[in-house]
Amino acid sequence: MTMPSEYSVNTRRALGAVDDWVRLTPTERASLCLDLAAEAQNCANHAGPETKEDYLAIAANWIQLANEIKATIGYLPDPLLRRQS
Repeated sequence: MTMPSEYSVNTRRALGAVDDWVRLTPTERASLCLDLAAEAQNCANHAGPETKEDYLAIAANWIQLANEIKATIGYLPDPLLRRQS
């Protein structure tokens, strides 16, 4: 993906991350979500009281997304079946 040079560094990183996310399989996405939840949990463990709950909420949201992705995996069509049609 080519991005206009006027995009900020953070915007370019975010768009690159979207490209990376799209390339992952659902199983890889769920695994990444759990890794990010673990990272947020680790941040919570080292955070002060003013931000600890925020990190825990982020971790919970990553876990919820991972669980939702895992729930859909069984409903995804088999890629081999798609190729045959």
